[in-house]
Amino acid sequence: MTALTKLECRGIEGIVLSDYDEGAINRCVWTWSANLFSKKATFSGVISSLVKKGYVKAYEDGKDSTLTLLAAGWAAYKAAPAEFKDPKVDVAELDRIDVLRRQS
Repeated sequence: MTALTKLECRGIEGIVLSDYDEGAINRCVWTWSANLFSKKATFSGVISSLVKKGYVKAYEDGKDSTLTLLAAGWAAYKAAPAEFKDPKVDVAELDRIDVLRRQS
């Protein structure tokens, strides 16, 4: 597993904190809803890096584009240093939601 940078952790947080799907592990969210960065270029670079690492899948282009956080990306996020992560991300709750979705 390739370690995440602080910016990549922030990119993953944008996906899981999106208002369009609670607990976005293996679920699509609108790309625009996942951007927590003030500069679009920073967001684009971070997402591109996460895609290259195999942690996020990106679909379509433009305003209809979506992102999916893959299980490998979530595992890498959980393994990242605590100082890279936002305490608003409830890892245990997101794990619980993921398990429930996989069981249904």
